[in-house]
This record gives sequence, structure tokens and C-alpha cells, in this order.
Amino acid sequence: GNQWRWELGIGSRWADKRWKEWEGSITNQYQYRITGRKELRTRLGTISCWEVTAGAQSELGKTALLAYFNEEHGFVQLDYTNIDGSRLLMELVAHGKK
Repeated sequence: GNQWRWELGIGSRWADKRWKEWEGSITNQYQYRITGRKELRTRLGTISCWEVTAGAQSELGKTALLAYFNEEHGFVQLDYTNIDGSRLLMELVAHGKK
């Protein structure tokens, strides 16, 4: 379908004082939704992509992801909003064909 959910238990060994700490285990609940096609302007030119919105929630807070996927290149752009409010943007800048 166009949307799906899953969950993952995460132990405190993954905690880090730079962003979030906890004791024991927490459960992240994830949801993903394919929202449609978009022509994304990139360093590689304009690429037709599937737009995917996602989020995760636990007792610690919420995170979000806006992703763009192309069948030939894979993930072209990943725009994360982290649990501490910081943002991480990753963009495909080169693609080597085999």
C-alpha cells in the first residue's frame, strides 16, 4: 500500500548526551506514507521521485523524515528532523553506473 507502520525497541546503549538519554528500553513507533511523485531539482539535474513522508514517536519525543526516491538512483534526498530539533539534510551529488 501507500502507507505502512512498524515499531522497534531501542536499548539505552544507543542513548547519547549530545541529543537524548534514557535508561532501559524504549519503543519507537514509525509510520511512512508515499505522498506522490515530484520533479526534484538536484545537482544531477531534475529527477522524477517518489515523495515519502515519515515520522517516529516514542516517550522521548518525535522525529520526522521527508525522503525522495528514484528507481534508478535510489534515495536522492533525505531531510531528517531529529528528536532534539536539529536537522540533517543528505543529498545525492554523484551516481556511478556499473
